[in-house]
Amino acid sequence: MTPAGSRPFRPRALSAKERSFTRHLIECVRVSEEERRKYLGELEAATVSGKCDCGCASIDFTIAGVPSDPAIPLEPFGEFISKDKRFGVFVFAKEGRLAGVEIYPLADMDLPAEFPNPDEFVSVEEGG
Repeated sequence: MTPAGSRPFRPRALSAKERSFTRHLIECVRVSEEERRKYLGELEAATVSGKCDCGCASIDFTIAGVPSDPAIPLEPFGEFISKDKRFGVFVFAKEGRLAGVEIYPLADMDLPAEFPNPDEFVSVEEGG
């Protein structure tokens, strides 16, 4: 998310809100219990290795010190939209490994700079 040539990002621990928000997304998606346990385990070993330059709350993860390859395509596995239909969010993997959370616009480019409360979202699979 932080393109080459931009201000370097200092890896950091996930905030409590980032961790609980991501945990909530993983717990609500339709994946096998085995995948859910794997992703939740990876979340416990995750650090933030990148943040979107636009100022939104989107983040990339490094799991147990191993960053994901930026050239590898994203594999979204849980998608939610805000109840006011202004933005969406999905948790994603790369090569089957938890890799980050993306927030994207639906109505305008006014995206939250922090992770919102999980109860502000509905699952796309549930007809959100």
